[in-house]
Amino acid sequence: MATSLKHALGVIESAYRLGCETEEWLDGALRSIARALECDPSGAAAIYDITAPNWVELSCIVNRGLPPAFLAEAFNQVPPSEAHARGLVNLYRSGMFGSAIDMVVPHVPAYPELMGRFGMEDAAVIIAADPTQTGALFALPTARRHDSPRTRYIWRKIMTHLSAGLRLRRGLGPAASSGSNAIDRAEAILTPTGKLEHATAEASTSEGRDALRDALARIDAARSAADDGRLEQAIELWRGLVAGRWSLAEHFERDGRRYFIAFQNDPQFAKQRALTPRELQVLSYEAMGSSNKLIAYSLGLSQTAVAQYLKRAREKLGGKTAVDALRALFPSPGEPLDQRGRSTT
Repeated sequence: MATSLKHALGVIESAYRLGCETEEWLDGALRSIARALECDPSGAAAIYDITAPNWVELSCIVNRGLPPAFLAEAFNQVPPSEAHARGLVNLYRSGMFGSAIDMVVPHVPAYPELMGRFGMEDAAVIIAADPTQTGALFALPTARRHDSPRTRYIWRKIMTHLSAGLRLRRGLGPAASSGSNAIDRAEAILTPTGKLEHATAEASTSEGRDALRDALARIDAARSAADDGRLEQAIELWRGLVAGRWSLAEHFERDGRRYFIAFQNDPQFAKQRALTPRELQVLSYEAMGSSNKLIAYSLGLSQTAVAQYLKRAREKLGGKTAVDALRALFPSPGEPLDQRGRSTT
């Protein structure tokens, strides 16, 4: 199963699409994922929420060409035991890319029989998780999958854009479905050449302006690299956030003029006296199972900065692991993760 170099970047572009309802956003991302995986565009997508005790709440379900009877059964399958249910919730907390047979079936053993009845051999499953305990689910029927560690890691980076795009939509609320209204929430508006048309808050500082201009240059370089077939370099250039704060979305005026809009979009949590917001963010990503390198990519920070934030957070919390620290700050009724994002039972 291949991953198209140019179309993989298209998934990232689809993540930051505004001016549409959430169902249309999910459908567009699903189609982009199908192109990147070079598979049939039939599939399903949904928004999920795992803040409820021990289970996953799905909403905004989009069905693109799957038998409705299959989807109804698939989304209503109940794991056979509490341990299976906790394992499935754990997947939604840490995120995943890969084979449904290998990664989902261990928690829902009834899936192979269900898939077989509808002529499905396997499915590519993407669970784009976010530290805010919401995310997006995408599933596309495929031949039996065997993804390499390199492929899974590339998709982990792509997935951070899907979760960031969804977080942006949640933060903008109704304005996300109207690109013009969303501009009112922007901290900066830039031309493709990096000229600042508007800036406020941190975007108006010299550091903020430089970071945003550098991000635009990276996006342009990423697109050029993708056109040249340099996939990993292209994805590495287009970071999840800019300077740990902004997401950039393209906007076209009616006269055809193109702009980039910068919105504050870092994960937000209730204030904790023990930790700074940035320390809490990096700790939350680590508890999801993200490496320092992936945390740096997701937040648009350096790996050195991530290591420093984690070190300070652990010192403040008495050297506890990320999971133990977060459990102390946010007692959760669900299954905790270990440091690699696995079930602790």
